Amino acid sequence: MLTTAQALALLQSGAPVTYDVLDEVFLAFGFSSELELPNTTWYRHPRYGRCGDFRAKPLYDFSTLSREQVRIVLGMIGCVRAHQELERG
Repeated sequence: MLTTAQALALLQSGAPVTYDVLDEVFLAFGFSSELELPNTTWYRHPRYGRCGDFRAKPLYDFSTLSREQVRIVLGMIGCVRAHQELERG
């Protein structure tokens, strides 16, 4: 399991992100996942639903996220972190 620091470093590194790794990234930040249609996993944060959701549907077992998809994931994580900071004061 990834820590939040490891997950952020991985996303920001520019290295390919597989859908298996994506699952660990989202879990590190408290996102939940549900299996929707075959081969589609829906990620959302149970407390900060306004931070968006992401439907991951890999075409192949070795599929990786596009740069735009990584930017979307980073935005969702940034939103969650901002809400957490606000709550901490």
